[in-house]
Amino acid sequence: MKNKIINYFLCIFSLVLVIKFYNNELLLFILLFILSIILLLLKKSKIELTLFIISGIFGPLAEIVSISSGAWTYSKISLLIVPLWLFPLWGIAAIFIKRLYDDIDFILK
Repeated sequence: MKNKIINYFLCIFSLVLVIKFYNNELLLFILLFILSIILLLLKKSKIELTLFIISGIFGPLAEIVSISSGAWTYSKISLLIVPLWLFPLWGIAAIFIKRLYDDIDFILK
């Protein structure tokens, strides 16, 4: 139970970091990357590591395609079209959704 509380706190904390540090792209990337490592170490799952990597790559790539087509923009221009910190944030979101699914599945069984 303690790990579940820490997990959900860290996922919410990732959004607090984005709100607080979105203007400092490199610092926010580093903070979210460290947070990602902590989240991954809480469970040490190869599936979650794979999910993190795939989501961390393809989530921002989908945003790059969408932004390139004019669907939306970010307030700060980045060399990669999307902010660098989106890569770990997409991975964190995927881990959060997977763990939330696991918890709901456990409760409903």
